[in-house]
Amino acid sequence: MPELLSLKDVDAVRQAAEKVTIPESLIYMLYRLKTDMEAKEYKLSDRRWHKIGRVWKTSAALNGRDEVNVWDTVFTPHMLWDFPEDLAPLQELFQKVFQEALKQETERELPLGRYDRVAKHWLAYEDELHAFQFKKEVGPRMSQEELDKARAKLEDCRHELEETARELRGKLVQWLQREKDLPGFIRNRNFLLLHTDQYAVKYAHLRIQGERILQSLQGLYRTLFDREIPGVEYNYTL
Repeated sequence: MPELLSLKDVDAVRQAAEKVTIPESLIYMLYRLKTDMEAKEYKLSDRRWHKIGRVWKTSAALNGRDEVNVWDTVFTPHMLWDFPEDLAPLQELFQKVFQEALKQETERELPLGRYDRVAKHWLAYEDELHAFQFKKEVGPRMSQEELDKARAKLEDCRHELEETARELRGKLVQWLQREKDLPGFIRNRNFLLLHTDQYAVKYAHLRIQGERILQSLQGLYRTLFDREIPGVEYNYTL
């Protein structure tokens, strides 16, 4: 059994919590949650929202941090409901914004947004580039300037698809290594969390998103260049 905190310790935690900051991304998460709840006709007083913020800060302080992270927010659903039957739907609303916040927090390690933008950018030119690459009747109808622009665009596409796919593949391999002990990783983010194995699926969900983007990059490259991207072999877990 962990030792109970003395009144002196409690006061020290309270003072530390007052100095903790909540980053803009998590303030926005709270706003999204509030908006989604109100759309379902769930309303909380300002006092309750302030209490939620204090709990987040206290969690961060107990973990020796001066800023709240996404794992300090997991207790939130238990502070939202007034009637037991409301817990399940409110938990569902929270999980939606939590997953988005987790995705934002991991952007530096697995920047899915950037990879997805690259894939969507070149997918928008798929028909145009494919026609130029494989349909001989297109070339003669183009001026030299148009031909040069099309060749340059195709080369830019090839280079960016290769570079992005290789980087993403490397990130996913590192991610799979982390997944070998995700409960331990999460526990290091917040020692107050119990049953951390149940949260591991949150990270797995992000990795699966990354794998789908990699498939899109590889599929587009195969369509445009009729070959696989060199050095991007990957054992999919989808």
